Amino acid sequence: MATNSYGFILKRYKQPARYEKIFTNWCAIYHTNSGKEIMIEARPYVLNRRENAKIDLYEILLREPTCRVPLVHEIRSQKKAIEWIEKLIEKY
Repeated sequence: MATNSYGFILKRYKQPARYEKIFTNWCAIYHTNSGKEIMIEARPYVLNRRENAKIDLYEILLREPTCRVPLVHEIRSQKKAIEWIEKLIEKY
């Protein structure tokens, strides 16, 4: 099971360009075909926001100049999150 830590994406899946900690959650940053940044954010259980906590779900966000726009919420598996990322990389 993956944890909220640097390098949380399992090696068998598409690897991000880099990892970044935003507030208390680690994010895997990918680049879209047009050069925008899209990310998978690790979300531990709401009452357990510390580093290395077990990931409860994933969210996918698009980074805009002034904010992060949520695209997909409450993804329960890393496999599904990667599938979404692969689709969205081509869309954006």
